[in-house]
Amino acid sequence: MPGFPILPDGLPAAVRFAAQPIDAPDLEALARAAGIVSLDEAYPLPRRREFLAGRLAAQAALAQIGVRELVGRRGYAPVWPDGCCGSISHSNGVAVAVAGSALDWQALGVDLEPAPPAEVVPTLRRAFAPGEWQACQASPDPWVWARAWAAKEAAWKCASALGPAPRLDQLVAAWDSPTSGTLALVSATGTAVLRLHASDWQNMALVLAALPAR
Repeated sequence: MPGFPILPDGLPAAVRFAAQPIDAPDLEALARAAGIVSLDEAYPLPRRREFLAGRLAAQAALAQIGVRELVGRRGYAPVWPDGCCGSISHSNGVAVAVAGSALDWQALGVDLEPAPPAEVVPTLRRAFAPGEWQACQASPDPWVWARAWAAKEAAWKCASALGPAPRLDQLVAAWDSPTSGTLALVSATGTAVLRLHASDWQNMALVLAALPAR
């Protein structure tokens, strides 16, 4: 069973969440029992374990909406069962997944990020719009960088499920509070507004990006 029973705060009721420790000693046995096929040995062992943990979390999230079909893959990327959408992330020894019905959501994206060390922050500059970068620099919030980066990654995953994804510096969150906001996806066909839900989970910033069904 996934090993983190505490749910993130503020997730929509129609989104299901699950987590799986990557270092679980029985990870491979759990995956085999679930019918999940590992990546081949061309991938390094840490990557293979992240993959298995992510897929186990995804299956646990899908099971909460009554779906038993396995998540497929295209290369490394997950392919969700028909009628469902979801997303996977992993960081600091844990994989997380969200899943929901296509009746409720067009796309979901999730990302999990620890607070970056101060010396790492300057390396993120190219992924931020100028005004966004300045606002983060001016903020006293210790989670501002992790939340902003997680929002970009979650929104990118959500956008990529719909078509070609924008550059990260084009994905700029508008936060109503430290835990909720929106992000506008602008494309040739129009603008879609993602809902953002953020929380401090297991001492990391977890952000969900969700596009409601039409």
